[in-house]
Amino acid sequence: MVTGGAGFIGSHLCDNLISKGYIVRCYDDLSYGFKKNIQHLTGNADFSFHHSDVCDSASLDKSATGADVIFHLAARKIPRYGQALSTLKVNNEGTRNVFTAAK
Repeated sequence: MVTGGAGFIGSHLCDNLISKGYIVRCYDDLSYGFKKNIQHLTGNADFSFHHSDVCDSASLDKSATGADVIFHLAARKIPRYGQALSTLKVNNEGTRNVFTAAK
């Protein structure tokens, strides 16, 4: 599973994992990632896209069920203007939720 899988780095990681024969779950809320980055993978039986936020712990737990590995790339960059609390929430609460889902 790749959180932030529709972002620049995440989508390339998804490509690489698929090319090596892994089954990949891409988890992204598309706030910074783009569906066009993973569009070419949507027809692949070994790829699935889960459109949700890492702050939604129930959705994250459900999507992570059975995953052997979670690559956590979902994050917001440090904002220059505003949105600081939202950034802290996503980066801290989201990471905590990923750790909990991984247990």
